[in-house]
Amino acid sequence: NERKVAEQLEYQIENRSVAGIESIVMRPNDPNGACGVAGDTAGVVGWWVNPQTPGMDACGMAIKLMELTLATRA
Repeated sequence: NERKVAEQLEYQIENRSVAGIESIVMRPNDPNGACGVAGDTAGVVGWWVNPQTPGMDACGMAIKLMELTLATRA
């Protein structure tokens, strides 16, 4: 699963609820601040934002994409 892979890659992992779904936020040791979010839905949904330059809130963007995606579930 995503958590095991993130652990193997030595990413920083944060547990978080996104739109009521248990999720993880993953941060690799990336100089530009890449960030990913994966949610345990009826399958797995994930988003990664990989800025080309430092200084952007990549986690905020990835979390927002996840919120918008989960809002479409029926």
